[in-house]
Amino acid sequence: AWWEEDLLTGIMTTNPRFCQMLGLDDTTLSLRVTDYIARIHLDDVQHVQESFERANRESTDYHEMYRVRHAAGHYIWVENHSSVTVRADDGTPVRVLGAMADVTARRQAEIALRVSEERYRQVAEITQEAWWEEDIDASILTNSRRFRDILGCGEDILECTVAAYRELIHPDDRNHTRAAHDRAVFEGADYRQVYRLRHADGHYVWVEDLARVIARDGQGRATRMLGSLTDITTRKKAEHEAQRLAFHDELTGLPNRRLMNSRLDQAIAGAVRDGQHGALLLMDLDNFK
Repeated sequence: AWWEEDLLTGIMTTNPRFCQMLGLDDTTLSLRVTDYIARIHLDDVQHVQESFERANRESTDYHEMYRVRHAAGHYIWVENHSSVTVRADDGTPVRVLGAMADVTARRQAEIALRVSEERYRQVAEITQEAWWEEDIDASILTNSRRFRDILGCGEDILECTVAAYRELIHPDDRNHTRAAHDRAVFEGADYRQVYRLRHADGHYVWVEDLARVIARDGQGRATRMLGSLTDITTRKKAEHEAQRLAFHDELTGLPNRRLMNSRLDQAIAGAVRDGQHGALLLMDLDNFK
């Protein structure tokens, strides 16, 4: 929908799509600016007028999103762009040309998403779940109380830069976590990683990180991610202990026959693959135990 305003007469000329958007008669192709302003939602009208006047005064493009009353009585969300096309000899704006789009469905989806996210955060706080949200454009991570507990951070550290967070990841885990993050952002894949994070005390904790992109801009570019972090240090220690017991003698702590066979199989496979030879040395120790 397009419109053109004569700033001297205060008359807006529009096209049929503009009238259809507001539920007006298609023959109403012109209306007074004051009548249009009266349709703007009371909570939006002041910033809309101020923004419009500032754009005309400073010779910048005008861009606003606000609510306008439909002829049926309800409000629709519109996105409005305009710029001055004619000026008087002294530089005073005379005519403005603009384009308006109905973005009601998009705004409703955004509002519903925010409500859903807020409910998730409330549930996460109640259940002591660690959540985080990334503003991809600003490279800022906002986090929950449980998230900070896992890292041993202070209560006042509600957000940090993505770069600072990545510095906490164990050096051996940074490449695969970064690659998975990029796949989620650029390819839309779900993000699920297990890695180590440096605690405020200096030791590392194992975490499982699950996330996905929850918002994209008009060009489909990811703008926000939401995720949850779980401390799995106890589980990883149990897995390590189970592996140790499976491959080491419980009395001496030395590698057992199962581990020897596994290593031998790996060595044989490597020798075959590389076209090399190997040797096996057997030693019999009497009364070792």
